[in-house]
Amino acid sequence: MTNQERIKIITSFQSNPLVHPLTCGVNSLHQNLAPVDCGDDEVILKCLDCGYKQHIDDEFLALLAELDTRQREFGKTREDLLKQHRYVKEY
Repeated sequence: MTNQERIKIITSFQSNPLVHPLTCGVNSLHQNLAPVDCGDDEVILKCLDCGYKQHIDDEFLALLAELDTRQREFGKTREDLLKQHRYVKEY
């Protein structure tokens, strides 16, 4: 996995309103953790408020990607069902 792919997975997960974002290990009221490209085939998560860093591996990123994808699919399915329900209710 490239660093660009890692950052794409993290960015997508962090922007998904259907999952709890990855947050600072010092203070959960800080901004969500942000991906930082460290070069040498490594991306870390960093709190932009206090500098807290969390190392992640590709196995964890694969789980994030799967959770992100499944929750987005669930959200679409739920939205479609609600639209159908509203349509039926109107008639």
